[in-house]
Parts: sequence; structure tokens; C-alpha cells
Amino acid sequence: MFKTPISFILFLIICTSMPVGSVGEENFLPIEDVGLAVLSPVLIESELFGLVRLLGLTEISEDNKYYKPAEEYVKERVEEQRIMLDVDGISPVDELGHIRAVVYYKNEGRWVNLNIEMVQLGYARVMPIANSQIDPKAWFEYEKIARQEGTGIWEEWEPGELFEE
Repeated sequence: MFKTPISFILFLIICTSMPVGSVGEENFLPIEDVGLAVLSPVLIESELFGLVRLLGLTEISEDNKYYKPAEEYVKERVEEQRIMLDVDGISPVDELGHIRAVVYYKNEGRWVNLNIEMVQLGYARVMPIANSQIDPKAWFEYEKIARQEGTGIWEEWEPGELFEE
């Protein structure tokens, strides 16, 4: 059974009285948190929210040669670091009880969208989602570029070939 953290309940109460925005819109309401651990390239543990799933991404399989580099990439940016989360205001929890969010980390004084970077580096694929304030459809352009350049998981992919996990 899923236990909802008290901090998440407080977050929802606060957010219900505020306009919900999307990444890049002026109504964006980031929540500062601390990354505690990385359980996979698209699943992290944070201090306030517990398990957080990088929204809009499909994880590559553990036997893929890019799984470990992807996991290390996320660890370097998230573990024991200040992070910002844009929690999905429409469907904040996935079917496994993980918080769904876009995760940002700080690099040279600027917040960087980790979800987009994972796609750009070929460490994850874009997963269309329904019922979300965040629309990752624009991220398909980043996936297309990574595929064309043979980046990450796209290194050995051939046009017309189905992608297997």
C-alpha cells in the first residue's frame, strides 16, 4: 500500500489555491528539494517527496550498455544535491506510487532540465503521457536529433528498425 508523505499532502494543499503552469510558463511553481539516491536512470529518491519518477521518460533496459552511464550521469547531478521539482499538478503520482516530476539540477548557477538532457544524451526515450500539466511532446525533437546523430542508445539503431527494450 502506498503511503503519501505529509510534505506531499501539504504541497497539494498549497497548489490547489495557485494556478497550475507548465515548464517554461510564468506559472511554473518549482519545489526545492534534495536528491538522496538514484535507483535507476529515471527514478530518484528525494528528501521531501520520496520516490520521484522523471516524468515523460521511458527507461532503457538494465542490459543496455548505456544503462550504467545513464545512472551515473543522474547520480552526479542529483545525489546529495539541491534539486528543483516540477511535480505534475494533474496526475502527481504514477501507478506505482512514485511522484511524477520534471527534475532540475543546478549547473554553473542555472537550473537545467534533467529530463530533457536524458533524451538529448540518448539515455532515455520520450514517453507520451495523458492527463498531465507537462507535455513532453516537444521533447520528441530532442529524441529525433539524438537518433540522427547516433547518440547513446541510438548509436547502433538503423532507420526503419523497431526499437527493442
